[in-house]
Amino acid sequence: MKTNYRLAISLIVLTSIAANGYATLINESATTKLQPTDFKSTLALGLFDASLGQLNDVQITVTGELVGGLQSVNGNDGEDNSYGQGTATYTLSQTLDIFQGARTMLTMSDVTTKTVNLQGLSNSEGDQGNQIQAVNDTNFKVYDFTAASDLSQYIGKGRAIFTINATSLSSDLTAVAPKGVNLNTYSLANATIAIAYTYSPLANGDHNSGDGEDGNSGNKSQGNTVASVISVPEPSTGTIILLGLAFFGLVAIRRRISKM
Repeated sequence: MKTNYRLAISLIVLTSIAANGYATLINESATTKLQPTDFKSTLALGLFDASLGQLNDVQITVTGELVGGLQSVNGNDGEDNSYGQGTATYTLSQTLDIFQGARTMLTMSDVTTKTVNLQGLSNSEGDQGNQIQAVNDTNFKVYDFTAASDLSQYIGKGRAIFTINATSLSSDLTAVAPKGVNLNTYSLANATIAIAYTYSPLANGDHNSGDGEDGNSGNKSQGNTVASVISVPEPSTGTIILLGLAFFGLVAIRRRISKM
């Protein structure tokens, strides 16, 4: 009987330990709006609050987007020539660079040379800004940090700052355009930064939950950036195995006791 009770107590202790051995994931993201180039902007995301537990992994996903093409602009005569014929040839160069401090996180560079048919473009009041899109390019890069020297850069009460530089240059625009249709190129860009903090929470659950600005909780906004934080518990494989063993062990003990 004593052996059975000792086994039962051991299973309960193991189950308790396993229940506390889970990993927690905090996600933060910030994005700029899709806006005309040239521009320079920053995105700020909260660092990991060490009072929450032991940081194990930081994953950063950096995404950039470039959009561009040809558009009609306001002319002098304002005549509607939406059924006119014409062509235009142009070259559009676009760049998007994202940095964190001195580290280059993402570089995008597009050079587009295009000849387009202008049929359908007009200079009437309802057609201002009519566009023929030629570029819609999205690229991303993922960084995964597990070394202590890398993780230390993302721990603290401040913010991780990312700088976005977007530029464009239009050249060699030649057009045989319908009467009343004036043309130029357009260029847009945006960027998104996402950070995932994976950590082991403190065993006693005693930690500072953060103030909604520099801590890892709540929703934050700053200028043209928006950051959201979501905490999701993730039971480990070991936890599931131990819980299963505990269940079957207790069933076996109950059967043995009932036969005595």
